[in-house]
Amino acid sequence: MVVVSLIAFIFVIGIIILVHEAGHFFTARKAGIKCNEFSIGMGPVIKQWKSKETTISLRWIPLGGYVSMVDGNESDLYIELNKELGLNLESGCVSEIVCDSNMDADVKGIVKRVSLKGLHDEPLEIDLEIDGQTKTYPVLDNAKYVLDKSTKIELTPYKESFDSKKIWQRLLVLAAGAVMNFILGLIICIIASFSQGTANINSSVMGSVDAEMALGKQGVSAGDEIKSVNFGNGEIKINTWSDFSNIVSANYAKEYKTMTMTYVHNGETKTTDSMNPYVYIIKAGLTNGNADNYTNTSGKNGVVVGEVDTQYGDNFSSGDVITAIEVSVHENGKWLDYVKYDVKSWTDILKATLGTNYDGKDISTAIDNEKIKIHFLDRVENDGVVTYSDPMVTNEYNAYSNEVLSAQGYLPARFIFGCSASIYREFGPCMSQAFAKFSSYFSQIVRTLKALLFPSNGVRSIGAKNLSSVVGIYDMVNQYLMLGPATFLFFVAMLSINIGIMNLLPIPALDGGRIIFVLYELLTGRKPNKKFETILNFIFYILLLILFIYVTYNDVLRLARK
Repeated sequence: MVVVSLIAFIFVIGIIILVHEAGHFFTARKAGIKCNEFSIGMGPVIKQWKSKETTISLRWIPLGGYVSMVDGNESDLYIELNKELGLNLESGCVSEIVCDSNMDADVKGIVKRVSLKGLHDEPLEIDLEIDGQTKTYPVLDNAKYVLDKSTKIELTPYKESFDSKKIWQRLLVLAAGAVMNFILGLIICIIASFSQGTANINSSVMGSVDAEMALGKQGVSAGDEIKSVNFGNGEIKINTWSDFSNIVSANYAKEYKTMTMTYVHNGETKTTDSMNPYVYIIKAGLTNGNADNYTNTSGKNGVVVGEVDTQYGDNFSSGDVITAIEVSVHENGKWLDYVKYDVKSWTDILKATLGTNYDGKDISTAIDNEKIKIHFLDRVENDGVVTYSDPMVTNEYNAYSNEVLSAQGYLPARFIFGCSASIYREFGPCMSQAFAKFSSYFSQIVRTLKALLFPSNGVRSIGAKNLSSVVGIYDMVNQYLMLGPATFLFFVAMLSINIGIMNLLPIPALDGGRIIFVLYELLTGRKPNKKFETILNFIFYILLLILFIYVTYNDVLRLARK
């Protein structure tokens, strides 16, 4: 499975980067801009293929890629007035401009004048001062800049440079990478939608039932039709899947209950025994899913944790027993004192984290920002013998805010019985689902970025620790592969859309940063200082690299805790 996941990861990242850079490359060539290199990946070269004009490169670091377009101000970047420069000559004309002062050259001197843009058919020339005398050297049209022993860049007429093009052309070239990511994401959503089909919400027939969850353990199977449910307060008729979904959500809003279901199986009407759902308290990163794998042999009071959100994995782990929970709420610009609740059932955790008037303690019924501390018994198993530690308390941590959950399309808590609606495949509904998925992913990513950069009420629920590097993405690829082809494709679509949006952020070193410089020129009528732009891009590239290392470190720690 590791090999399959690794191949899938490389393929997914490669396709997304390839499509992104292809957007830049083909719009640049269409605009008449010469491209020196088309690179997939960053850093050291794995393999290169040279064509007539463009070098195709495959590099080791999967941080992205780039298209090296000819810059109309190359001489400003590589040649400084009143600095030493070397020239290699061919029949008295310059064939190579040696920018590395440590390299040998046919002639060396101090630069006094540079004319290499060829505007209005002006001759290409460089004036050097040698031994106190200034001499003009004509430059060949196909001359090259020699940046170091391994890097040569061909001199190109200004009319073939990025800077020579109209502003709308440059904006189009810079935005084309992200646009191609969006198009790829939409195409994948369409493929996944037709592969998966759409839920038939107007029917109460079950399309699938998980044998390891509540309904599956009761003998309910795919194709059975739900007729009614009962939460202990009377039978509720079910006519459609929408009825079932809405009624379950409404009845489990604040309390963990048992439920019975009446259903039709092979023409026979049956009723299940009372059953408990899996509860996923997404807000606090807790669930009893798979808690049956951990036996509370010591008879300790509390609830057994099935799985823990990776954000909270350094506090406690699966199999631990929660005995109490403390909650502090952020109201009116400050954190209130912690309120402690003893935990005897998942209802206690629901009430503490989702908000209610509980045991006479007035907690807001619309809690958004919370800090949580969990009292727990650490489960240890050695040679089949299970023991529990003395009571321990986690460090406080910020629960996911309602803003963050909404941005991700989540409710604060979900209750899962392990069934899904029947599906059907028709052109209209499948296309509608594809566009709805695309729109949902786009808005979720934008809202998540907003919550990351501009947290509500000054309380940050997500930060750099929640970002994923290539290590985290590989882990997600591994997980989504196990959920089926359609789910995996939807994940790839979301990843492509995410990369497109991230590249449009107005940060130097990203496409969005370069767009800002072009817009500056549009608004002021002046080109930005090229050296300033280059230095700023370099600084932010280093900062992004540091962020990448930090996020990768966190991803490795998360994987190590699994």
